[in-house]
Amino acid sequence: MGFDFRIAWRNLRRRAGHSIAHVAGLTVGLACFFLILLFVSDEQAYDQFHEHKDRLFQVGTDAFRGEDEHHYARASRAAAEFIRDRFPEIEAQTQLAPYNPSVKQDGRYFNQNPLYFAEPDFADLFSFRVVSGDLKEALSTPDAIAITEKMRSRYFGHEDALGRTLVLNDSVVVTVKAVLANPPRHSHIQFDGLVSWITQQDWPFLAPGDWLFLNQFLYLKARPGVDAARLDSLLSPLAMQEFSEQLAGSGITVRLQTTPVSTLYLRSTRTADIGPKGDADYVRLFLSIGVLILILAIINYVNLSTARATERAREVGIRKVSGSLRGALVGQFLGESVLMGTLAGTAAGLLTWWLLPHFNQISQKQLVGADLFDPGFLLLAVGVTLAVGLVAGLYPALVLSRFQPIEVLRGRFSASSKGIGLRRVLVVAQFTASIALVAYSLVMYAQIRHMRDQPLGFRMAHQIVVNGSGVVKSIFIPRLDAFVADLRAQSGVRSVSYSSSVPGKGAPFYNIYPENAAGEANTRDSYLVAVDDQFDDQFDLEMVAGTFFDAAYPAADSGWVINEKLMEIIGWASPQEALGKRISVGDDTGVVVGVMKDFHYYSLKNPLPPLLLQREKPWTNFVTVSFESGPPQRQLEIVQAAWDRHFPEFPHVAGYLDDEFALQYQNDQLLLRLFLLFTVVAVCIAAFGLFGLVSYAATLRVREIGIRKIFGAGGWHLAWRLGAETTVLIGIAFVLAVPISWRAASSWMDGFPYPAGVDPLLFAWAALLTAGITLVATGWVMYRAVTRNPADVLRYE
Repeated sequence: MGFDFRIAWRNLRRRAGHSIAHVAGLTVGLACFFLILLFVSDEQAYDQFHEHKDRLFQVGTDAFRGEDEHHYARASRAAAEFIRDRFPEIEAQTQLAPYNPSVKQDGRYFNQNPLYFAEPDFADLFSFRVVSGDLKEALSTPDAIAITEKMRSRYFGHEDALGRTLVLNDSVVVTVKAVLANPPRHSHIQFDGLVSWITQQDWPFLAPGDWLFLNQFLYLKARPGVDAARLDSLLSPLAMQEFSEQLAGSGITVRLQTTPVSTLYLRSTRTADIGPKGDADYVRLFLSIGVLILILAIINYVNLSTARATERAREVGIRKVSGSLRGALVGQFLGESVLMGTLAGTAAGLLTWWLLPHFNQISQKQLVGADLFDPGFLLLAVGVTLAVGLVAGLYPALVLSRFQPIEVLRGRFSASSKGIGLRRVLVVAQFTASIALVAYSLVMYAQIRHMRDQPLGFRMAHQIVVNGSGVVKSIFIPRLDAFVADLRAQSGVRSVSYSSSVPGKGAPFYNIYPENAAGEANTRDSYLVAVDDQFDDQFDLEMVAGTFFDAAYPAADSGWVINEKLMEIIGWASPQEALGKRISVGDDTGVVVGVMKDFHYYSLKNPLPPLLLQREKPWTNFVTVSFESGPPQRQLEIVQAAWDRHFPEFPHVAGYLDDEFALQYQNDQLLLRLFLLFTVVAVCIAAFGLFGLVSYAATLRVREIGIRKIFGAGGWHLAWRLGAETTVLIGIAFVLAVPISWRAASSWMDGFPYPAGVDPLLFAWAALLTAGITLVATGWVMYRAVTRNPADVLRYE
């Protein structure tokens, strides 16, 4: 006799509460696993749509100076031109250079981001869908552009865009030669338009021959059978072999290195990359949490099944007496488990579909219900569901079918040390995982809060940043002084400053030539920001030597203000020694007029940057305004009105500096929210399982409790006897969880330059939180058990 569906269904209906508990636990576990699976699948889907994805590579640049290493996602034009047509292993290549011009169409200006200059072979490398026109022709023709459907709608509505013109930066008239579909969201390259490379190839300031001028991205398409190792063996030594004389004076060793495009999003660790990046470690972490939640749900199933095994003792005994073989019993119980798993999987699919919009808000994803019907996902989900059903039912099936009829009918398994020992081990495993997850979550929260709450060394609060980078420089710079004067005249304005960048925004990274103590030239790297004479007061910067720029300092003179970090990197012994020393950057040479105290130009996720400030008004992109007081909305309106008076034809872009700065922690906040979500689910699953076990234990001991009450036992004493074992098991789980979570948290914190440190109190909080949730889950059961009238229990004894 094998599996009988009718018996299974009858048992499910007869023990409806028991069945619901089994299905509910598995449903929640599977739903969480499905959500994590969708999240992981979405992360792994980047750049998988390209036809030749396995042959596409991005070329990055590694720079070494002593013990310092820098790994950039960009390459120089000198490197790209040197590689071109030199190696038969490379079938095609394309360069991409960021371009953020203002765009004028029919007399109106727009801020347009992002555009790129691209070479014709872009069409051969990448599989972006062409809607109309010819992409390769567009990228081969001077003064031509290929635009996306999004850009077409913005400028031309639903009209045919081919042959229409746009004016870039009031100086370049480009003709639309192709229209592309919007790049898929799973593309690391996101663009609105591509301008032909030939349009700008003769601009002298964009095409230097310096191998260290990393101003664009380089992609290669290898010939079939050529892998990354082969490409690296060809490209890596080129710089030092062919241009050793040019690089010798820099003190830098340069190496080209390739990264497969199909792995860029998750595995690239290079800086200044072209698009968004994920983290393979986080993907593995969430996948591990999903598996852990499934294991917790399976443990619940095993615990509840073995704890209530005696309820089916008579059935087992009768079937064995009637001649059923052990294999048939195992098949019946496994079949029932798979049936429950199937019901749970179906319910989990519906729950996942219902939770998707809420999950998208937390994870910042764009998952849709149709993703649940992807063939790959469906196959994996069905396989996991069946596997969970089999694994969850295997041990209970083997246990129930192993005993002799007389032993099973007497319920010896329930009372046996083996059955009790198993449940104890499983409960400890559940709560070890739960406490470890809670502790890890608290450590993550502490680290993110530490980074956000630490003083950064400059004034950030109540600063409004106006982004003028979308305004044509020939218009922005002549009107800048009048705009700044207008803002300073407004009531409540504390100060106004302009600069090429502001804290939290990107700044160019230059190879500089400082004069050392011996008067020799060597090179260092530094971020460079152009500022006005009010920049130090605007951000409350502190000088440790010399002076900041003042109004009397000639803007045309090349003077530098450096921070302590750059002084340390250069090797000058003191701020006083640094004053008067010469620094060359490109064609600019000047002396250090001041040394300022270090401040965190970027978030605490980054080490202190070397910083070089220069007065260079034509580089200005941002105007920063601070107010003495007043409601934020009113402050923004004042800035908006001043902008409209001076730049009425250009869009206004402004926001608070602290909001912009907080965006640097966006990925960490996302990670924390997701981790907290699944931690709460894991703890609730463990608590739910414990609730079932305590409920069953209370049912088995109801007569014992009644007798003890008759003999005078108090409520607290009875509650302790009922919950003492659980308390001990949670204590053991805490002892096991601390070293596990401590090591994991410490390893995670090592990735931050300014770790908060692992506070031992966080583990105590984790234990208290878990114990509190457990008390809530089991407290009602114990209360009902110890307050029940003994007469109701013992009247028939």
